[in-house]
Amino acid sequence: MSERIADVIERAAGIAGEAGGAEPRRAGRLLEIGVGTGRISLPLHRRGRRMVGIDLSEPMLERYRAKAAAERLAAPAVVRGDAARLPFRDALFDAVIEVHVLHLIPQWRRAVAEVRRVLVPDGVLVVARRYWTRSEGNGPRSMARKRHNDILAEWGLGVERVGIRGDAEMIQGFAELGGRVEDLEPISWWDRQTWAEQLDIL
Repeated sequence: MSERIADVIERAAGIAGEAGGAEPRRAGRLLEIGVGTGRISLPLHRRGRRMVGIDLSEPMLERYRAKAAAERLAAPAVVRGDAARLPFRDALFDAVIEVHVLHLIPQWRRAVAEVRRVLVPDGVLVVARRYWTRSEGNGPRSMARKRHNDILAEWGLGVERVGIRGDAEMIQGFAELGGRVEDLEPISWWDRQTWAEQLDIL
């Protein structure tokens, strides 16, 4: 799955070489906001792409570094920082990648404006849309989330969205900054989780 996502990102960013079926338009300097443990960036890093990642979580960045080291790759270029205040100069990146991060950023519009600032004039923002079919049944995800919500309710608390509230709002924000939206080929997969993995997510 991760290699297929890397293929799509390379094509969208115009950096696909012969394996991608077309001559690359540019060498390609890429930034991933909310890079986390490198789930998206690592396959591109493995291919020798010029990747930079930024994330608020130092423990997640350490996990990315450990993954790269386990594969005997060079240490990834990662920065602990805020996507709403990117520590990079203007027009530095050919493409920026965002995968399920904007819903976690209260100042998501500022983050998108920052992305626009660090992109070259004809740069590309590659965003993961949220098309999914969940078959949760009574598995770990469904039951853990339900119990989590029940506990919060018992304490008089609820789950509050802090960032973007869906694709329509996201697309509108991009359009307001002069962006043009283009749907890419969808990539789908099935995910299985253990109780330990789901509890770790919560």
